Amino acid sequence: MTALAERDSALARLSPLSKIIGAAAVSVTAFLPGQWQYVAALLAFLVVLTAVSGINPGALAKRLTYLWGAALMVGVVNTVYAENKTGDIWWQWGPVTIASDAAENGAVFGFRVAVFSLAGLLGLGATDPTDLSDSLIQKWRFPERFTIGALSALRMMPLLAEEWNRITQARRARGLEGRGNIVRRLRLFASTMFGLLVVALRRGQRLAVSIEARGFDPDVQRSCARRAVWRRADTAVTVLIVGFCTALATVYYVL
Repeated sequence: MTALAERDSALARLSPLSKIIGAAAVSVTAFLPGQWQYVAALLAFLVVLTAVSGINPGALAKRLTYLWGAALMVGVVNTVYAENKTGDIWWQWGPVTIASDAAENGAVFGFRVAVFSLAGLLGLGATDPTDLSDSLIQKWRFPERFTIGALSALRMMPLLAEEWNRITQARRARGLEGRGNIVRRLRLFASTMFGLLVVALRRGQRLAVSIEARGFDPDVQRSCARRAVWRRADTAVTVLIVGFCTALATVYYVL
């Protein structure tokens, strides 16, 4: 899969902590009650940051295809199937009625999903798990046992994806396919998930034994091979994002 951002891009050079703080600030701001213009302005701000972050547009578009498709579906469903359809009636056909208030609420929910997905990709999509664990341990003093375990889990995700493809291809080679039968495909999916669960448990057990064999004991004081750095650019990006979110919330709730 194409990398979301190169190692020398502006987004990848930022500290993982500054990206986490920025993504959290945007997500919390989008979750606050507000009109659709308020959330749309937040999404536009994220799009501008994306344009100057040095991110790979093709890789980002591929990852956002299903996420923003889900955001569109959330907006449509909340518009069409809203319980209270007040305001001006824009369109009506049989039992389907689209009212102005329901459309605005649907737009709010749709924009929120779009903001959450883009903020999550910008915050974690271009972050190396090892850099994230080093920053959490050195800067925020997270427990080493928890952080190393989370790092190992993140490192195993691509392996599980490869294992899923391997199991699926092996079953297809044996002639085990759904071929349009929904019940058969659901059974194959459930059995494949069970097989992947067994593989994940075995890998997790071997990984735990190997970690203990390498001396990762919680009672032992350990040093870090790489030093986590917080640069001026991290401070500037954090102040910019948090400041914009604070200003946007102030304008909406105070003015």
